[in-house]
Amino acid sequence: MRMIKLQLSLLLLPVLLLTGCSKDDLTQGQKSLEGEWSVNMILTDYGVDGAGNPIFKRETGALGSLTFSQNQVNYFFTRNDTVYSGDGEWDLHVEKVNSGFTKANKWTLVIANDFIFDVIFDDETSNSEKDANAMEFTEYENVNGNYFHMELDKK
Repeated sequence: MRMIKLQLSLLLLPVLLLTGCSKDDLTQGQKSLEGEWSVNMILTDYGVDGAGNPIFKRETGALGSLTFSQNQVNYFFTRNDTVYSGDGEWDLHVEKVNSGFTKANKWTLVIANDFIFDVIFDDETSNSEKDANAMEFTEYENVNGNYFHMELDKK
């Protein structure tokens, strides 16, 4: 009987480790998001031209900032000579998705009902959302796969 309990425990341990507690991850992600972030790169993908060549624009430098408080965000950045600015509530979501033989966090950020970004914290490794100093935001604009991608560093 003791051997069966041990074997059952050994079988359940990997399942518990793989599923993790996403509430703790979400709390870490929310805390990490709070503060001022500088936008230092924006890549806009416009799809392909008639010859199949990619059409994109890469912008670098001091392109703007996003400042997150506990439940409010203030943003100001320039993309393709257009200024985007505003403020409002933000909401961060996390879900576990299949990633090879394990599950990984998939982060989504809604900013003031103006943007819905896929988010990558730091290097996207386990617990990279904890005390992150870099983030990547990607928003897919239409079904053709056109998107814009933003890289940010914590100030």
